[in-house]
Amino acid sequence: MKAYVAAAVILLAGAVSAADDWAWPSPQVFAASYGGYALRTIPAAPSKTVPGPAPFGVSQAVLFKPGNEGKDVAIWKRELVNVPHRAMITDDGKYVVTFDTWGRVGYEHSLVIYGERGKLVADHPLDALLSRAEITERVQHSVSSRWWLREATTSFNERNDELIITLKWGKVLRVALATGTVTGAPA
Repeated sequence: MKAYVAAAVILLAGAVSAADDWAWPSPQVFAASYGGYALRTIPAAPSKTVPGPAPFGVSQAVLFKPGNEGKDVAIWKRELVNVPHRAMITDDGKYVVTFDTWGRVGYEHSLVIYGERGKLVADHPLDALLSRAEITERVQHSVSSRWWLREATTSFNERNDELIITLKWGKVLRVALATGTVTGAPA
């Protein structure tokens, strides 16, 4: 019996030491590929009134056009639905796409699209993009996250109206930015 208890303690200690370690998110700037537009995200400050580990919450964001002599021109400002792990901006500045939530990659808010004036176009959890079998069998998992975009390529088409995601196992998702409709997702 003592051997079973000792083995369980060793297994639990190993599981705890393999836990993900996420620092509090910092402000970030994500730029369009040619640098004509950028998105600045500023995560909400941790709450001092809630006991226990603080959720990462939401970000304030501003899409801007870099200006001369550091005088940026704001295009829109808004609160995002989460603290994004990654983001892309179309070269014309019309769309912003955020990927995943800081500290919880591959769950809710896996793919979020914002349109003109920061209007929320679509907010997809990973379960709407991949089948349960794909998530279980093909996506790398850690304690906090499902790393679905690891080794994937992401790009906009030449018209900046579609996002193309090619996952490491060859699956292609095509996302219409105006509607958020995903081709290649489970039915």
